[in-house]
Amino acid sequence: MKGLGTDPHDVETRCVRWLGPAHSRSFNARRLSPERVDSVVERLRPLGLVWEVTYTTPSLAGLKLFYIDRVPYNNVGPDGGSCIIRQHPTEMDR
Repeated sequence: MKGLGTDPHDVETRCVRWLGPAHSRSFNARRLSPERVDSVVERLRPLGLVWEVTYTTPSLAGLKLFYIDRVPYNNVGPDGGSCIIRQHPTEMDR
């Protein structure tokens, strides 16, 4: 950001002009501890329905990704096979 300008709004405006509007639909939370998940979900919730994907395969065990509105299943593997997929809020939270 500093390489493009000092004002974050100015940088965002310039990038949108160059690249078009960007709407990030995923967030890599690395190996976020379970007690911090609610905090992340609360921050992402205004963007839409939040999905949490936690990998279970040995090489990626514990890796968490958050998606907004939908999970690209073809990119994350089948539910229960290589990851656990949770919707936030859950049906019980509604």
